Amino acid sequence: LGQLLCEARFAAELSTSAPSVKAFLIDVEMYAGDMMWRWNSSFDDQTFRAVMSGMGEEQRLEQGASPEQVPREDRYQWLEDNGLLEDYFATAEQQVTDIARRFRREIDAIAPDFQLGLLPYEPNWFYDGWIRGLASERAPVLVCSEEEYASGLTPTALARTARLKKMGVDFRYVPGLLIGNFSPKQLG
Repeated sequence: LGQLLCEARFAAELSTSAPSVKAFLIDVEMYAGDMMWRWNSSFDDQTFRAVMSGMGEEQRLEQGASPEQVPREDRYQWLEDNGLLEDYFATAEQQVTDIARRFRREIDAIAPDFQLGLLPYEPNWFYDGWIRGLASERAPVLVCSEEEYASGLTPTALARTARLKKMGVDFRYVPGLLIGNFSPKQLG
C-alpha cells in the first residue's frame, strides 16, 4: 500500500491533534492506460494470475500453460467462453476488498473514527471492493461521485445510492459539480 498508506496514516495521526481533520480521500484517477479498471479491464499478467489462482481455476488453462499464455487481449473473451467471467470479477473484487481492509485496519490503529473515501465512484468490482474494505462501523466510507459533474443530480444518484445500500456498507454519498459546466444563472 506504500506511499498511499503513509499519507493516510499521516492524516489520521494529524486528526488526533487537529480535530478538524476528519477524513482522507483516495482519488484513484482510473481514466487511462494500463490502470484503466474503469470498464472492468484489468487483465494484466499479475492480476490475471492472482485471480485465476484465487479462483482455483489454473487447471482450466491448457496442460502446463501459464495464465500469461492466454494473450491479454483475449482474456475477457477466454473467461467468458469458459464461463468464468463473473467469478473472475467476484474474485478480483474480494482481493481488492482484502487490500482495502488491511488499509482500514492500519488507520483504525491510529484513529478508528477517521473516515476514508474514494473518488470517483463507478459501480464495478474495483470500486465496490475498495468501498467494502474502507467502510467500518465507526467510520462510514465517503463515496465521491463525478457522475454529477456536468449534469447535476439526476436519478442516477438515486440508483447509485440504492446499489450502495444493497451492498450493506455504511457510506456517505458525496456528489460533485464541475462549476465550469454551469452558467451563473444556473448556479444562482
